[in-house]
Amino acid sequence: MVYGLGDNRYGCLGLGHNVSIHSPQLIPELCHQNIQTFITGFDFVLAMDTVNHIYSLGHNIWGQLGRDVTPEGVYLKPERISNFDDKDIQQISCGSHHSLALTSSGRLEVIGSGGFGTVLRVKHKFDGQVFAVKRIEINDFDEKEVQNLMNVRSEYVVRYYHSWLEPRFGYIQMELCSQSLRNILEVKHKVFERQIGDPLDCVEYFISCEIFRQILECVQYLHGLDPQMIHRDLKPDNILIVHNVRNGRFVKLCDFGLATVHDKRIHYRTTRKHTADIGDMRYMAPEIGQGEKYGLKSDIYSLGLIGGEIFGVKVILIEPNKL
Repeated sequence: MVYGLGDNRYGCLGLGHNVSIHSPQLIPELCHQNIQTFITGFDFVLAMDTVNHIYSLGHNIWGQLGRDVTPEGVYLKPERISNFDDKDIQQISCGSHHSLALTSSGRLEVIGSGGFGTVLRVKHKFDGQVFAVKRIEINDFDEKEVQNLMNVRSEYVVRYYHSWLEPRFGYIQMELCSQSLRNILEVKHKVFERQIGDPLDCVEYFISCEIFRQILECVQYLHGLDPQMIHRDLKPDNILIVHNVRNGRFVKLCDFGLATVHDKRIHYRTTRKHTADIGDMRYMAPEIGQGEKYGLKSDIYSLGLIGGEIFGVKVILIEPNKL
């Protein structure tokens, strides 16, 4: 039998609604399916049974459930992704708004995508090196992101290797990082056997301090450039955790599609202010959403919200569908 309970704001419990559940409730669609593992994304869940069939539930506005895209505010109950029945799926992984499934033959299947593209895990045919390749619809591809990555080559930013254009898509090749901060936040309290809302013990607090310190150093690097740079899309999904640690550094920033150069002598003038209403609304500084002049402090606002999540402080994130 499969039960669900707790925070259900994105419908991740598979009950067809987003009302939180305070006592265990049966999820009938998953009962008697011999489910052996669950993998959680930001607003959805995938489940795998003992014969490697995949079930999906939750939010599906990006098609991350492997089903027809549904509107904002529709929460889907569990259903088997029949397209995967004959693929012999060995491993699945969930990102913010997309999923990856690895078959026994080594083929990578992509489910859904993010707002500005899909990230693929690829292996070089000759030397076996593994990279991340961001695939973007050709109409959305902006050379500015590539130029930003070239301008910020450092240990604080995901490493850029190459980019190219094809008829339908643009591609950006980068180093592969194993996890994002979003993934870490989803499991951190479970690893330390802590209920959400309970205080951190000294070990978890020390580790949280180290994570946040490295995030601050990454942003400090951008703000200390000449000219300075504002990221404008800081959120747990865009903070990556590297697998091969060098010099003790394991945190890097990614996704520079919205980053911009900042010169206070120019951009604090009303006629030359930065673009308004840009980035993820949940982490967006009020002055950006209100169309006012803004600068480096807009990133600091985002950092405050991220820090709250890391240290288990109750943070109120603005949900766009509730405005």
